[in-house]
Amino acid sequence: MRAGTQGWRGTGSYRLYSLLVAAVVAACGGGSSGPGASANVPIILLQPDGDAWTAAPSNTRLTKVSNNGLGYTGEIDRYEIDAPAPGRLQASLTWNHPANFDLILASDDLGKLRLAEGLEDGTQPEYVGTDVALGQKVFVFVAGWAGDPGPYHLEILLLPPTAPLFAIESVPDFTEPWPSDAPLTFTFTTDLDPLQDLDGRVLVAHAGGETRGTWCIDGRELTFFPQLPETPGDTRALIPGQLHVLQLPRAARGLRAATGEYLSELEGLAFRAGDPVDFWPVAPEVTGITPNPSAPYHGEAITIALSEPLDPETLAVGLVSVFTDGSTAPLPFDFHLSQAWLCSGMVEVRLLVAPKQAPPAGSTTRLTLPAGTRAIAGGPDLAHGKAVTVDFPPP
Repeated sequence: MRAGTQGWRGTGSYRLYSLLVAAVVAACGGGSSGPGASANVPIILLQPDGDAWTAAPSNTRLTKVSNNGLGYTGEIDRYEIDAPAPGRLQASLTWNHPANFDLILASDDLGKLRLAEGLEDGTQPEYVGTDVALGQKVFVFVAGWAGDPGPYHLEILLLPPTAPLFAIESVPDFTEPWPSDAPLTFTFTTDLDPLQDLDGRVLVAHAGGETRGTWCIDGRELTFFPQLPETPGDTRALIPGQLHVLQLPRAARGLRAATGEYLSELEGLAFRAGDPVDFWPVAPEVTGITPNPSAPYHGEAITIALSEPLDPETLAVGLVSVFTDGSTAPLPFDFHLSQAWLCSGMVEVRLLVAPKQAPPAGSTTRLTLPAGTRAIAGGPDLAHGKAVTVDFPPP
C-alpha cells in the first residue's frame, strides 16, 4: 500500500491484557476476553492519497500469544480510526512467522459491536473491510490466538464509495490444454499497481516444481509469459501433458491494485499444458553475431542472436579449430541457450558459446549449428534446413 503523508499518531500500540469478562473482542473458534475501555488508544490518522485515504503501515509486534479456549489470554493491540470521508475501509494484517493472528474492526473500544473480523486459519493473512460514514469511529484490534509472538504488518486504506472491488474479471479459456509457449493474460476490475514487485506474489506450479516466467502489468491486465525451454526436459517451463496450478495469494502477500487494495480471496486456477504452437511460421534465422566474425578472434565468448525460439531437443553446437592444411581439432566449450518473452510480446533468443581455452595459434575457429535444428513448435528448420557455419579468423 502506498503510504500517506503522515503515519501513525501516538507513541506506540496500547497494550490490553485479557481478563475474563463478557462480550468483548471475539477470537478464532471461541469467545474472548479483555479489559474495559481506555482513552489512551493510538489514532491511525488517514491522509489523502489520490482518490483514497491511507496511513503509513504499522510495523510492531505482539509479545504474548495464547488462548484459554474461550478467548485471548495474550496481548491485544488496539487502534482508533476517525473516518475522514465516507467509503470502504480495508484493513490488512500480515506476519511471517508460525502464528495465528486475528484482525477485528469494531464500532466500540471493547470490541462488542464488530463490523468485520478475520478468522483465517494458521499463518494466512487477515484482510477485512467495512463501509463507513464521514466521521465514523472505528476501532482496530490485533490479537494472537496461537503460535509464536512476533512482529506484524498492519495497513489501512479508505476507498471512495464508488470504487470497484478489486477482483479478477476474466481468465484464459482453459477448457482445452493451454499451449506451453503461449502467454496467459488475466484481466482485473481495476488497474494494477505497475511498480509492485511480483516476485513470490503470483506463481504457477506443477508436480515437478514452479514454472518460471515473466509477469507483466499493463493497466488492468496481468500477463504471464512462461519460461521457454532452454534445455531438454526443462522443468522451469510449462510441461505439455502436465497439470499446472496458478495461485494468486490474498491480502498483502498477493497482488496490489493501483488504489492500494488487495485481493480478498485466494485464487487458484488449474489447467493442463499442451504442445507449443508456432507463433512464427517461418524458418529461424541468425540475426546477429558477437564478436564480429570478420575481426581477429582471441577465444572470447560468442553470442548468436536468433529470430525465434529453438527446440532445445534438436540443438547441437559444434566448435572446432581449422588449421592451414585443412585438418580440424575439437575446441572444448560450454554453451547456453536463453530464450524469453519480453513484456512487449517479442521473444529474445540468444545462444552463448564460451570456449574453455584459447584457439591454437594460426587456426581459424569454426562454429556450426547443424541442419535439423528446429523451431520450438516443430516448424521449419533453422536456415531452411541448411547448416549455419561461421568462421572466426586467427589473430
